[in-house]
Amino acid sequence: MGDIRRRAALERREALDTREPLAIRFAGERYEVIGEVLAEYSDDARIDPWAITVGVSQAAKMLGFNAREVRSLIRVGRLPARKHKNEWRIPLEAVL
Repeated sequence: MGDIRRRAALERREALDTREPLAIRFAGERYEVIGEVLAEYSDDARIDPWAITVGVSQAAKMLGFNAREVRSLIRVGRLPARKHKNEWRIPLEAVL
């Protein structure tokens, strides 16, 4: 679990170093979503990133798309997802 958090933090630091506003915003959003999704896990927890899922809006933030584009990727089979209680769930690993 700590590896995913460290990778997101490194991506965020690298974006800040570029001083490019869009890169900073994108990396910041990814960092926040990863933090939200992994908040309930400790750094030393061993998890399967294919088993943890995110919603369409979270996936959109992580990929830099909007929700409609993510649903389109799901519909054409370019993004793995499954329906759970009328909501699409995307494996975390697919959007890292």
